[in-house]
Amino acid sequence: MISGFSSQSYVFDSRPSYNLVSVVKKFWKPDSSNSHDPDALTLIFSHGTSFHKEQWEPLIDDLLKRIEKGGQKVKIREIWTIDCPNHGEAAVVNEEALFNGYRNKDTCRFSV
Repeated sequence: MISGFSSQSYVFDSRPSYNLVSVVKKFWKPDSSNSHDPDALTLIFSHGTSFHKEQWEPLIDDLLKRIEKGGQKVKIREIWTIDCPNHGEAAVVNEEALFNGYRNKDTCRFSV
């Protein structure tokens, strides 16, 4: 958990355009004056190879501490982390579709 931030997970479902759903997690400070500031940043951390969206949480926590400690005037509105559809929480949500779609293909390997 990123210190001082609230979090909420969401499932992004673009079916039928794409057969799998994605899982994302949003972090924000409910009492922040940056939540409606058009100049505030939205940070997006995408899936890393063979990892899940939570891999970013220690790095984000450290980044925010460094920004605060350094007296930087960086305004952050919210932070999003994203799972690849066949990794982490998204792999659990997509388990049946992944199994049915890949069980006869030698070239695709994934872990749930």
